[in-house]
Amino acid sequence: MRPFHIADIDVAVRYLLSVPQADWSATAHQIVKRADLADRFRKRLARAHPEWGTGTLATAIPARVGRAYPAHCDGTYLAALAVLINALQSHRFR
Repeated sequence: MRPFHIADIDVAVRYLLSVPQADWSATAHQIVKRADLADRFRKRLARAHPEWGTGTLATAIPARVGRAYPAHCDGTYLAALAVLINALQSHRFR
């Protein structure tokens, strides 16, 4: 997976907010896995993966799926952020 930036994290958290909370963990792990696989694809074939992009968190999220736009960083946003951080740590340090 390519290095991630705060904008990638925000996009991924907003995506998590658009799915049921019970699915957050599985969805977060799926996003991270897709980003990693897309980066490997990009490195091997010198082009973006057709569905999962270039290996960033933001491009691993399906563009056709909606994203929640919270007015501010509330408790629900922070809970989704914690789930995403956990998925990132699990992937990076396995």
